[in-house]
Amino acid sequence: MRQGELSLHVESVALQPLFDIVGKSRMGFERKGVRLVIEPTSEIVKADRTLTLFMINTLIDNARKFTERNGSVTLSASVVKRGICRHYDCRHGPGNDRGRAGSPVRT
Repeated sequence: MRQGELSLHVESVALQPLFDIVGKSRMGFERKGVRLVIEPTSEIVKADRTLTLFMINTLIDNARKFTERNGSVTLSASVVKRGICRHYDCRHGPGNDRGRAGSPVRT
């Protein structure tokens, strides 16, 4: 592989094991006073496993950084329509109103 190239290994990836890995970062959320909620999923996507985990971790880390104390971050996956999977949903504050992170990210 030459510099600047990216090699993808696209395969069927179950999201639950990736969610389980993300769940190990729960302590960082607790230290900030933010609740991390990870909803179980049976969704499977066609993707590069490593890059998908990196993407989910990046989104969750950003959600933690920009969620105020006593807020919560929910990680869930569901098919919105064929070919689109909702990877995370970030709700802020005790009333779960949409905060700065806004709407769910679709990839």
